[in-house]
Amino acid sequence: MRPLIGMADDSAKVTRHCVFDSVVDVLTALEAAAIEHLEVDDQRAIVIYQSAIFMLTAEGDDITAAGAVDIELWEPPAEDIALDSVELLTVLVEEVLTMTDASLIE
Repeated sequence: MRPLIGMADDSAKVTRHCVFDSVVDVLTALEAAAIEHLEVDDQRAIVIYQSAIFMLTAEGDDITAAGAVDIELWEPPAEDIALDSVELLTVLVEEVLTMTDASLIE
């Protein structure tokens, strides 16, 4: 089994909590960015990006009107890519945001 991230602590989970400055329809943003995904329920979607698999969960909201989401890496990329898992997660978030009028609240 390959490690989740290429850092010193290979057991660390790769996750990110994103708070948006406005409500985001995450499914529409994924579709607009041509990112493969499968809606699990009203709050969750499985996202396949650069052959990595992520679970995206809207925090307390519907995924089509989310103010915040948690994204967790479930499986690292099947192929060797230039980005580590943390960088890949950052690029995924940036691509989704590009398809919306929202920004992240840091």
